[in-house]
Amino acid sequence: MWVKMDDCELIDKSALIVEAEFLETENLKQPANKRPIHFGILQISNVYKGSKKLATAKLAQPNPSRPISSVDIFYTRGQRGIWFLTTGKNTFDGIYYANTPQRYWPLEKKPFLTRLLENCVSRKQ
Repeated sequence: MWVKMDDCELIDKSALIVEAEFLETENLKQPANKRPIHFGILQISNVYKGSKKLATAKLAQPNPSRPISSVDIFYTRGQRGIWFLTTGKNTFDGIYYANTPQRYWPLEKKPFLTRLLENCVSRKQ
């Protein structure tokens, strides 16, 4: 179950906000007796928050070899949108999370995001 954040809180709690396309899913092998890490590759076209130097980002994905859970979120190849990414506790360097439905917006919301970024920054000052 997810608890909805207000939009400014979503921005504040995101380590990286990008416009991107989901390219593919990859696996990272782990030492013996550990499950591989599954992640998607995001091709970044615009950075709203975070390092402007990033061209790609790794997005954690559910493990396809375990049963599907009601909290699993799957993204598909070619999916384009705005991603509000976070880092997690006890996680791997360089892998981000979009672990609630609120952390992905369709591109149609881009004009709203631009205004929201301005409003949230001015609200903090």
